[in-house]
Amino acid sequence: MSTRYLEEIKKRLIRLSESNSPIIGNDWVHVTMCLFRQHLEEKDIQKNYQTLNFYCDWIVHASLSRKFTQGLLQKMSEKMNDHTSGNPSDSFSEILFTGLLADIRNILNVGGFESGIFLTYRDWKTFVALMLPLLVRKPLRWERAIPDTPYIESFELHDNDGHAKWEIKKQPGSFKFSGPLMFTFDQKDFLEESTVKK
Repeated sequence: MSTRYLEEIKKRLIRLSESNSPIIGNDWVHVTMCLFRQHLEEKDIQKNYQTLNFYCDWIVHASLSRKFTQGLLQKMSEKMNDHTSGNPSDSFSEILFTGLLADIRNILNVGGFESGIFLTYRDWKTFVALMLPLLVRKPLRWERAIPDTPYIESFELHDNDGHAKWEIKKQPGSFKFSGPLMFTFDQKDFLEESTVKK
C-alpha cells in the first residue's frame, strides 16, 4: 500500500524522466530522501529498510549513535583490525553503502514503479555523490569503550576540494586517520543505459 510520500517520490521521478534536461542537485536528493523517511515512518516499516532508514536519519541529524550505527562502526573496526583485508578505504565504503540501493529499489518495486536513476551505474553514482555533502561533518559515534581492543570511536565525512573523504578517531589513544571515500558499487548490479527508459 502506498503513501502520499511515495506517490510524491514517483511524481518527482516521472518529471525527471520526462525532462529534456534531467539534472538533479543536492536539494532534489535531500527532498527525495526526506520523502522516503516519511514513507517509512507512516508505514512503520523502518526495520524492513534499515539501511535506507539510517541514511534518511543521517541526513537530518547532526550526529548518530543508534543501534544500526553501532553495527556499522563495529564492522569498520573489525576491518581496521584485520590487516589482511586490504585498503580500509575500500572496506569502509563497501560497509557504508551496502544495502542502500537495494532498499530504494525494493520500496519502488513494491509500489509497482521503476526509475532509471536507480537502475544505471552513472545515475546511481551521481545520486550518491549529491547525497554525500548532506552527510559532511555529521559524525557516527560509538557509544561505549571496548577494553583491550582497538576500535573506531567516531567516523566522519569531510569535503576535500569537492571529493568526499572519511576521518576516523581510533581508540585507545585518540588517533585520527583519514582517506578517500571510494565508490565500490558493482556494475553488474546495474542495467546498460541503452536498455533503460529514463
